[in-house]
Amino acid sequence: MDPTLQQQHFLSLPRPDALEGPQGGAPDTSTLAAHDFDVDTRTGFMPPQQPLLRLPEAWNVWEDVLDAAMRGRLQLGGKEGVTEEEYIADILSSLSPPSSSQMASSPMVVDATEFIALPGPTYAEGNLEDVQHIELLSLKKDALSKLCKDVRLPYSGTKGVLHDRLREYSKDRSRWTMLLSWPSNMHLEPSEGRVIKHKKQSHKRWEGIQLADAAASSSVTLANAALVTHVDKHEATLAWAERVEARLPYKPRAERLAQDGPAPPLSNLVDGSSLILPSFPIPSSLSPPLPISVSAPVISSSAKAEQAEKPVKKPAMCKLMLASGQQLIFTSADIPPPFSATFFNDIPNLAAMWDDHWPEWKGESYLRIRGVAIPLVYCKEIYTARQKGGDTAHWKSMKARWCEWKQIAVRFHQDTPQQFWSTFLKADGSHMDWTQILGVMRKQKAADDKRVADRARREYGASFPDHFAYKKNGQGSQNRDESD
Repeated sequence: MDPTLQQQHFLSLPRPDALEGPQGGAPDTSTLAAHDFDVDTRTGFMPPQQPLLRLPEAWNVWEDVLDAAMRGRLQLGGKEGVTEEEYIADILSSLSPPSSSQMASSPMVVDATEFIALPGPTYAEGNLEDVQHIELLSLKKDALSKLCKDVRLPYSGTKGVLHDRLREYSKDRSRWTMLLSWPSNMHLEPSEGRVIKHKKQSHKRWEGIQLADAAASSSVTLANAALVTHVDKHEATLAWAERVEARLPYKPRAERLAQDGPAPPLSNLVDGSSLILPSFPIPSSLSPPLPISVSAPVISSSAKAEQAEKPVKKPAMCKLMLASGQQLIFTSADIPPPFSATFFNDIPNLAAMWDDHWPEWKGESYLRIRGVAIPLVYCKEIYTARQKGGDTAHWKSMKARWCEWKQIAVRFHQDTPQQFWSTFLKADGSHMDWTQILGVMRKQKAADDKRVADRARREYGASFPDHFAYKKNGQGSQNRDESD
């Protein structure tokens, strides 16, 4: 078997000419050479023709400039330590931009390089001739993202997305005008159909004074505000201020009062009670009727304040009977906020504060009302009464903690301390913490509930659903939770 490929084999075909392109009817082999290692990604073979290392003859002048820059080890302009002689900006500015029409027709040239035109740094300042030509395919993703930011384009996405975005922007020169910084003090009048915003009062007063001053002085005529520049408007305002100051000069307050003249003496004033009015006969038909005496009730300021105030709701009265026989009477205002103490590392102290009927009770508690120590078992009753009294409902904030206290305190009271800690021991012989104890107790309770439920099913048999059921919305439902 001949190991060589035939002349017409697909892999033996050479790449098309860079300028003429592929021949008619021949397979297109222009995209077989991969960029990485020059290996075709579909076949794994080397390309039959060496990739393009230098641009064709039409662009030799650019290749010569690049060779000269590489030989001289020139650095990019703008870096620190680079002198003016090392810049090649003058050389590049004298060269005409490369023609992209022939480049686009040759896939080999496109694979080698691709230049796009973008606005330069001074384009936004009005220099419309500042256009830079950038080699697109040689840039990394960070540089592509920076170019998109500079021309106000979205800068997220892959390199292919950024390439397409910059190519479209480079072709549409009408989008470049968005970079121009338009003047911000034009103040032109809005065109017809647009919404006119309300002017500030200061601006309205300024316009009114300008119109009044223009009517008084016909020699000075201000141009329309929509046609004058900001500088002209500023000069017109200064001229108007000088005319107003000349017509109405400023005078101190003492000088203005002195010009008004002295006040008339008090001796010239006539007492109205000493005047005698002439008597005229008044017809009976015109005589005023007798006044009707109506005495209005006098209301003091304190009474008005009491009427204006809303009625204050009285706090609810609460009663609590302690194990000692003492009856504690208090209001919801006497109940303190929930305390922040914890019993994670002090379970015996929890049992000593829980119930005053237990032998562990020592007469001390974190909850005190009117100086009396209250067992923690009454927290639910006390803070629920506080909620009914209309005050803040603190019971919701301590309900979960109180239920945990109850489980551990009751279990600690049922056993001796030695039996309690022997039940809740770790594998290494140390005591379990608070969370581990609660977990073991929940598992034990679930096992006890299941044992009781299984016993009830055996005893009641088929009548089990009739005895263990409830009604909800008028419909009967069977208990499915074994804890019920």
